[in-house]
Amino acid sequence: MTAQLAAGTADRQLWNAAPFDPIAQAASPIHDALVTTLALERGERLLDVACGTGAISLRAARLGVATVGVDIAERMIAAARAAAEREGLDVRFELGNAESLPHPDRSFDVVASAQGVMFTLDHRRAAAEFARVCRPGGRIGISVLARSSHNDEFFSLWQRFVPPQTEASADPLSWGDEEYVRGLFEEFFQLEFMHGDAPLKGRSAEDLWLLHRRHCGPLKLLAERLPAKLESQLHTSFVDYYERYRDGDTVSAPRPYLIILGRRRRTARMRPGAAPVAPV
Repeated sequence: MTAQLAAGTADRQLWNAAPFDPIAQAASPIHDALVTTLALERGERLLDVACGTGAISLRAARLGVATVGVDIAERMIAAARAAAEREGLDVRFELGNAESLPHPDRSFDVVASAQGVMFTLDHRRAAAEFARVCRPGGRIGISVLARSSHNDEFFSLWQRFVPPQTEASADPLSWGDEEYVRGLFEEFFQLEFMHGDAPLKGRSAEDLWLLHRRHCGPLKLLAERLPAKLESQLHTSFVDYYERYRDGDTVSAPRPYLIILGRRRRTARMRPGAAPVAPV
């Protein structure tokens, strides 16, 4: 397990930095849509990849699905276990890296992820792991933030304050582009897509800033490490962004999302000029 997590040490620090559950609660409409769309059946085996505080795992377990949640961050796993215990749900939560899942080949009927796998560093490797652990005929369900002007602006808003990195990191919003996702998965899955919007709502722009500042680990660490002047600029940028979506006494900012559904092919699809490939 240590070797599997080593490559993600920096990510673990980011996602361990804050109590994430309020952020997850704010995304409940997306989680509900993903679980409903998957049409889970009692007794199925589901793996929730990058499970966070257990939003999908808990919903699946309530339906009688045999559920395992895996996440890179110890703090996330602890929160998910505590939530399952409070409800008396039988869910197994494990530490693990989405790019090197600690599970046997073909061991799950359903492999899911809600706004989680999109933050991996190696998208192609993560997609290959979904294919590896999903049985032939099984299915995947992934919700991600869609590639849109709203999401692009929101991400770029705070990325402007991130110090230059020695290694290029993958763009998480790439997962919100259908053609990009086809390139990752279509060799092994028959795909379909569903679009939706789950506006992020709050009493004020300042409340939404505090939600992220206190509970989104990457943003919390970024703000703490910035000089005071730059942190103030980041704060102002966030508030200005959300104030544009004020409606009377509340703020409701668009948050387009994409649900990726896939049925595992029993044999891999041939690429032009490639030799036949056996099922993973």
